[in-house]
Amino acid sequence: MNDPFRPPLHPVAWEQIKMLLDKVDQRQWPLIASWRVPNYFPPGTPIPSQYPLHFMNTLQVYASQLLKAEADQYEQFRSDEHYPFWLSKLTERILQRVLNAIDAIDRKDDKATLWFHGATRPEVEQAIKTILWDLTHPYTGGIARDHAQVETVRTESPAPDGPAAPHPSERESLRDSYRAAFPDAGIMDICWAAKQHYRDWTRWLKGEHKNGSKPDRAFRYVLASGKDAKQLRREVRPKNWK
Repeated sequence: MNDPFRPPLHPVAWEQIKMLLDKVDQRQWPLIASWRVPNYFPPGTPIPSQYPLHFMNTLQVYASQLLKAEADQYEQFRSDEHYPFWLSKLTERILQRVLNAIDAIDRKDDKATLWFHGATRPEVEQAIKTILWDLTHPYTGGIARDHAQVETVRTESPAPDGPAAPHPSERESLRDSYRAAFPDAGIMDICWAAKQHYRDWTRWLKGEHKNGSKPDRAFRYVLASGKDAKQLRREVRPKNWK
C-alpha cells in the first residue's frame, strides 16, 4: 500500500487494521442506534427527555476506540518525522468515519432519528475533534500537528515559557465518555487498572499532570481501552487501597 497519508505498513497489516476497525463498528453501532427516538408519539404517550451530552459521549467513545485500534499499529514509526502527520490524517479519517456512521444509522428508519437529542452536527463534530486531539497526545508526546486542525480544536495560546497546560475539560470529556460506556466502573476501579492512586486521578483531571507524563499515559490507556476497568487488571484490589 503506497499512501502518503499513512505509514508504509505491509498490506497484510492494513487488512488486519481494517478488521479491527470493523469490530469496533460492530460493537459501537448498536449503542449509537439505541439513541434513536421516534419522530412521532401518539397522543397520551410520554415524550422522552433529550440527552445530548450522553449521545455525544457515545460518539466520542466510538471515535476513541477507532483511533486506538489503528494508532496502536503505528508504534514502529514513532521516530519517523512523518509520524505526527500520519496521526493527523488518521484523526481526519476517523472523524469522517464517525459522521458517515451517524448518517447511515439515522437513515435506517425514517420514522426515528438520532438528532432528537438536540445536538447539532457542528457540536458533534467539535466533540469528536476534541476527543481525538486529546487522545493523540500520548502517541506524539505533544508534538505539534497540522496548524489548521489544531486551531479547529484548541484555542489556547502557548505560554511564553512553554506549551499551555491541557485544559481540564478535555480530560473530563474523556472521563465522561468512558463512564457513559461503562457506568458500573467506579473511579477507584479506573485508578487500580491504571496503577495510579486517587490523588493522581484528581491531579490529572485538574491538568497538573502534563500530557505524556506517566499518570497521563496510564489514565488514557484505561479510558481509551474500550474495556471495563475491572477486566484490564484482574488482581484483587487491597482493602482501603486509595
